[in-house]
Amino acid sequence: MITFSKELDSEKIKSHILNLYHLAKIDNKLVDVEMDYLFQLGKRHGISTEEVKELVSNNEEVTVELPDDKQHKLLVLYELIGMMLVDDRLDEREANMCTLLAEKMGFDFSLVRALVNGIITAIEETNQREITWEELQKYLDHPEWI
Repeated sequence: MITFSKELDSEKIKSHILNLYHLAKIDNKLVDVEMDYLFQLGKRHGISTEEVKELVSNNEEVTVELPDDKQHKLLVLYELIGMMLVDDRLDEREANMCTLLAEKMGFDFSLVRALVNGIITAIEETNQREITWEELQKYLDHPEWI
């Protein structure tokens, strides 16, 4: 299971969850599987389901707080893409938001495309939505994407 390290503070994790929430509802169709994804991520990062519910219900303005190092940025991008694909639909608005956030973190669009393809391949080959941290780390070996 891939998670943030303990050095990432709770405000950045909460910001990340809110960004995922806004990504999920960008197509005006927030479905149960997307909320479940948020609850699972919250749990992985030490935030209860109740805290996630409160966070998304009181989210008038989102401050994008991005991690400082490349590994955490890659994890944020990976989870954004995971949210984009969790409902088994590829919405253009969600893809555009992922690409925009990737660029804000200093990543090239090619990395977004490669990660999407990697996750889709993992789903097709293993029937699971996750790739391992080691597999995710391999994307950092492409300096042209960073």
